[in-house]
Amino acid sequence: MSEQRNTSTEAAKAVVRRNTEEVQSRGNFDVFEELFADDFVDHTPQPNTTPDKKTYHGRRHGTFLSVAPTSRRIQFETVDVMRVRDGKITEHWGVANLFSLMRQLGAWPTATQA
Repeated sequence: MSEQRNTSTEAAKAVVRRNTEEVQSRGNFDVFEELFADDFVDHTPQPNTTPDKKTYHGRRHGTFLSVAPTSRRIQFETVDVMRVRDGKITEHWGVANLFSLMRQLGAWPTATQA
């Protein structure tokens, strides 16, 4: 029984790793459809987004949390938990460092600006 459980755990890790490497890092969104279930639910969607499948990118061109677009490249830390069933990501819970993001967007002053 433990051998079967470890195999399932390893297979789930491989799906999540593939999402991180191929979709998030390389922008290969063809793989996105392969990895995410049609009934995927995001339990922690970002403001003004839906809790279903969605696309994410590295530059911001629209208003976010009332901050006008800057087209700057941004980088911030997240912690993501994903549930995998039958080889597809079915659910997501996440925590993002929005403070860091808001500082990069110029919406929160840095220590030297304060």
